[in-house]
Parts: sequence; C-alpha cells; structure tokens
Amino acid sequence: MNSEVKRILEENIEDYPIAHLEYKGTSNKYITWSELYEKPTIIADDKPIYSEIPYDIDVYSTESIADVVEQIISVMTENDWIWVETSQLLYDTETAMYHKIITFTKERMV
Repeated sequence: MNSEVKRILEENIEDYPIAHLEYKGTSNKYITWSELYEKPTIIADDKPIYSEIPYDIDVYSTESIADVVEQIISVMTENDWIWVETSQLLYDTETAMYHKIITFTKERMV
C-alpha cells in the first residue's frame, strides 16, 4: 500500500516534496507518510481474510496548510481510502513550521 499512497500523493499534490517516513530535503514545505500498523478485520476458519491498514500523512509548511490538507482528504477519499481524523494545527517553534497529521485507513484482502 506504500506504493499506492505515494502514487496518489505524487499525482495529485503539486509544489510539495513527498517522502516516506522522513523528508531530507531543504524545502520549507513537504509531506511525509507512514503506515501505522496492520490489524485483521475479518477472520474465517481461524485465518485472517481482510486486514485494515491505517496511514498517517503529515503536512509541514512555514505557510498556511489548510488548502493542501483539504486537497489530500479529497484525493485520498476519491481513491477509496477512509478519512479517520485530522489533528489540530501544530506549530514547531524550532523549525517555524506548521504541521497537521491526517489519518486514513483502507481494508485489503490478506
């Protein structure tokens, strides 16, 4: 599912570098994503049939991030991801960056 999240973000979000887990560039705005865990959701004959995999998408910027957060929610839900929650707006005084975490989940056949 990492490749799916990467593809959705790269094809739909402009002007933000996108990285898995950690961004190592120098841009003053970027997006990272990470898988949180995998949990069986449907079990038959003592074997998991489906599992749920939630992902966090983190948006960082020195400027307003409201528009890109809404854009991410839109493109992810259009691609059959379920929007779980969005964090409060965070601010890091050391980097002078705003930060929001958007959580999505998707079920898959095991």
